[in-house]
Amino acid sequence: MEDQVMGEVDLLEDCKDLFAAERKLLFAIATVRAAGGRLLKVSHMGYTSPIRRLLRVWQKEHKISFFVAGESLGSSEAGAVYLAEMFPIVTGDRDYKAKNPDVTVLCL
Repeated sequence: MEDQVMGEVDLLEDCKDLFAAERKLLFAIATVRAAGGRLLKVSHMGYTSPIRRLLRVWQKEHKISFFVAGESLGSSEAGAVYLAEMFPIVTGDRDYKAKNPDVTVLCL
């Protein structure tokens, strides 16, 4: 994986609870980083609120750089614009401009 490749993880697959979803997300982050990537798209239907709370904590702890909620992808919000400028690959994603609240894109 290189800088301009976006990893993907679906937290609904094989996750019986929030703890399992968090572990799966941590593993996905480590996998993307180990492969040299910097972007991870997270599908989290059903876990949206607790996952985003967790991401805010991780951002404050510098475990991730920033994240953009699916509802904001393709919008004129500063984070979304910055993400698209730094990583043009996101503009080709099916959820770009789809305002999908069940995804979040992480910049690691």
